[in-house]
Amino acid sequence: MFNFYLAEGSGRTSVKDKARFSEIAYSSSLELLNQIILSFDFEYVDESQYIQIREKITEVNMLLMVYINLKLPIYNSCQHFTQKSHK
Repeated sequence: MFNFYLAEGSGRTSVKDKARFSEIAYSSSLELLNQIILSFDFEYVDESQYIQIREKITEVNMLLMVYINLKLPIYNSCQHFTQKSHK
């Protein structure tokens, strides 16, 4: 579902709108990650399916982070999207 948010955000003209839809896409990918974890915990998927899907979600999350940090510099300083540790 997060691809829909990226598609909608790409049609926006302001950086703020693009950033917001990218943020929603990232949040949706985290929701998907949570769903696959629960699916594994409740034994709806086996371990090999779980690992395969989780790796793909992680790859997409990393690509989203790169996109957000390179294409939307307004969000570079936002703790939610950077790799800085919380103190």
